[in-house]
Amino acid sequence: MPAYYKNQFRPANLGTSLPALSTELDSVRAYQFEVHFEGVPGADQLTLAAKQVSPIGVSVDDIEVHRVNEKFFYPGKPSPEEVTITFDDLYSGASQKLYSWFKTIYDNTTGTITTAKAQKCTVVQLDGDLNVVGSTSMYGVYPKGWKESEYNYSTANDFHTIEMTLRYDFADHKS
Repeated sequence: MPAYYKNQFRPANLGTSLPALSTELDSVRAYQFEVHFEGVPGADQLTLAAKQVSPIGVSVDDIEVHRVNEKFFYPGKPSPEEVTITFDDLYSGASQKLYSWFKTIYDNTTGTITTAKAQKCTVVQLDGDLNVVGSTSMYGVYPKGWKESEYNYSTANDFHTIEMTLRYDFADHKS
């Protein structure tokens, strides 16, 4: 089980005098998540805070059958979509770990191409107390693209980011 960021902060002790509120109808917040990688070549376990994760999804192609003057549709092959994750470029060396992973797929200094996939990438959804409420796991993940954000003096208040485009074989969602 990976270590979650919430365990790195001290808990707030507010006492028991606060009223109990119902939270069963609350929605999952789009800004409360973590990204966990398992089986990344050279890093094995990697937990990173991400700034943005594009929608994770899969669609099923149609098989169209014509009979006389009618059309019928049947489900065909599933097609997982690419996922783009934007990470903050941290001083801890996260960008080098991500780039090293990308180099296991395509190393431009030697021209070698390999198939070093990660076993799993999980986007963990958290509630207001940073407890896990759901997750979407992608299996057979490999980096398809890696790029740094632009360097620009006019964006002095922005953090530098690393953007990775990932491809995966299949995904599973759990609430």
